[in-house]
Amino acid sequence: MASVKRLYYQNAVYHVCIRGNNKQYILQEEEDKVIFLKSLEKFRTRFGFKLYGFVVMDNHVHLVIQTNSLVSISKIMHAITLSYSVKFRR
Repeated sequence: MASVKRLYYQNAVYHVCIRGNNKQYILQEEEDKVIFLKSLEKFRTRFGFKLYGFVVMDNHVHLVIQTNSLVSISKIMHAITLSYSVKFRR
């Protein structure tokens, strides 16, 4: 059975939760949180989305993001999570 295609809207506000597999810690050390926040700021500047709020915990992150007409929420989240995961694995 094919998966249902997600609907995305321009200029929409999204609540996004990022978490590790099996609720594993993804932001274990204070340094990990700083690296994540730097990645978040880098892509906020690059893509021009609005960040209304965030909560960073050891095993998950909550973001409230408003997209713009140029970039989708999937592209934003892909860039942020890929950037952080590459740095985390090092």
